Amino acid sequence: FSDDFATAKQFLSDHAVAQWKPLETVSAYSGSTEPQVSVAANGSFMVTSGQVGVLNSLGVFTPAPEGSTYTGEFSLATNSTGQWRIVGLPHGILLPLSRLMQNFAVSSLAFLSRDRSRFVPELRWYPRSSQADSLVSGLLAGPSDWLAKGASSLIPRNAERAGRGVVVEGGTATVHLSADSDPASEDARGLMVAQIEQSLIQISGIDHVRVLAGTVDLGAAARGGALHEALLRLVGHVGQARSLTCEDLLAHQPIVG
Repeated sequence: FSDDFATAKQFLSDHAVAQWKPLETVSAYSGSTEPQVSVAANGSFMVTSGQVGVLNSLGVFTPAPEGSTYTGEFSLATNSTGQWRIVGLPHGILLPLSRLMQNFAVSSLAFLSRDRSRFVPELRWYPRSSQADSLVSGLLAGPSDWLAKGASSLIPRNAERAGRGVVVEGGTATVHLSADSDPASEDARGLMVAQIEQSLIQISGIDHVRVLAGTVDLGAAARGGALHEALLRLVGHVGQARSLTCEDLLAHQPIVG
């Protein structure tokens, strides 16, 4: 994770590097039993292990049914210099559950209730190395289908990250969005900024948030009344999530909110 899989890619062929999506899925095993490697009849290598859950590309972790098994097939061939390289492999990676929790942070996306009076949180797991950008991307994509009927968002559907994405300097996170991300009305701007702010201040080192739609500063987050009370509930909810253990992670079906 620290080198964006650069070390792992050294063992892949150029074609495999171009095709492989390491974070498409993260399969987790308990860690008590190491994965087993065997040779298939066609000469490929099969990696198998118990599977306790799967984290998808949206950051949603789903515990696997008891007794589930991970199976991955890997094909090798020599390159032009006679060195062995992996030429075929499944998307994603396989990690012990403890490593998943070290490298991914549980985060709460701040959506709004239908009456826009309180926050509706949805838990996601994002790589610690890109947590801020992932949170913004999660907000732009909107709530999961299961939550959509009870939650809304003031972020325009055509909003996109722009420029450098999220830049953190001196405790302030500046969020760069496309020019058409501006919801236009002052009230909508305040609630949109509030969603982004409450999602990002979970990250250590971020105390303030500034949102730009193109070159337009969308101003301060909405405050007061029911929204402030909702903020307190949201912060408490996320505080509890930060102390989750491996057992807590597997006790929910699925852990998304």
